[in-house]
Amino acid sequence: MSTNFFEDFGIGKLKNGKAHIELDKDFLKIVTIDDEHPMLVFVQPYGPCNGLYVVRGKTGFDVIELNNGKSNIEFGWRVIAKRKGFEDKRLELAK
Repeated sequence: MSTNFFEDFGIGKLKNGKAHIELDKDFLKIVTIDDEHPMLVFVQPYGPCNGLYVVRGKTGFDVIELNNGKSNIEFGWRVIAKRKGFEDKRLELAK
């Protein structure tokens, strides 16, 4: 079966409660990220903070600490996006 998603992941760091992650250019060439096919972003803080939320874009995303936090912690991130050319296919049998 074919899943038709690709993923990327890494580690970022908040600076005064904010961070921007720009996705790798090669990753962006093989996926579709648009209003109809948004990326999924998962973050995991690696230190104490007020919690985190994500603001998605087309080529990257922002990670922001809740409650106007000013932490400088590291976090892990994982992005999943639809494979270019297979945006509307899911779990089809591969031939």
